[in-house]
Amino acid sequence: MTTSGVGPPQPADSQSPGTDDTHADAATIALARARRERPSPSRTTTRRRTRRGGEPTFSGSAPDERDPQSLSDSVDTLTQVAGWRSRLAVAGLTVRWAEVVGADVARHSRLAGFDTRTGDVLVIADSPAWASALRMCTATILARIGEEAGEGVVTTLTIRSGRLDGSPTSYPPTSGR
Repeated sequence: MTTSGVGPPQPADSQSPGTDDTHADAATIALARARRERPSPSRTTTRRRTRRGGEPTFSGSAPDERDPQSLSDSVDTLTQVAGWRSRLAVAGLTVRWAEVVGADVARHSRLAGFDTRTGDVLVIADSPAWASALRMCTATILARIGEEAGEGVVTTLTIRSGRLDGSPTSYPPTSGR
């Protein structure tokens, strides 16, 4: 700032050409120029982030895909994307077999395998008589399985007689046997 003795002090950068501005600091001049050129706070624009395609993304109080997700939603998404939904549904049937078919039938049978390609479930009965009885109830068992696992997950039942001790069963059968 310079003073001429009369009137208020004048800014250093408003001096006329040819005057002595040795007292003016280059930083002071640059700061004064930046203050004049900056927009007022009421005219500032908000910058929006953009996606790769150039469309803007908005942040706000409404939920969107960038928000934290619950664990159950994340697991549901994972099982859907990975194609595990039908396998998990049948695994749940295995655990709840007595609830699905009844305690008496469950004492004489077990769910032993699932073919994800065909939707076929293998049920092992402890005797040929129980296997025959289960074959006669196939429609009822399939309806009950549909209620528990979801319609269309299990489409057919293959019923065999065998051991119920939990010994491993190869299912679906591999070719060449």
